[in-house]
Amino acid sequence: MGTIVCGIPMILIPTEAQRQIMDEAYAVMPRGRRFLAFTYSFRSPLRRQALGLTGKRLGWAMSNIPPAAVWGYTRD
Repeated sequence: MGTIVCGIPMILIPTEAQRQIMDEAYAVMPRGRRFLAFTYSFRSPLRRQALGLTGKRLGWAMSNIPPAAVWGYTRD
């Protein structure tokens, strides 16, 4: 196993539920791997600080309707 790619609309999920999802994701991924989230939002779909994550937008498809982005996260 390596990286998890998520298309769930994480931005709509409450912080505690995001925490549970991230805890489970990082429990099965090897150390140092990234969690990738696909989103239509202009901002991060995960509450990085509250979840202890470092994240950045890795790609942006402006030509997509609506524009889409991929964010990558690692655990601090």
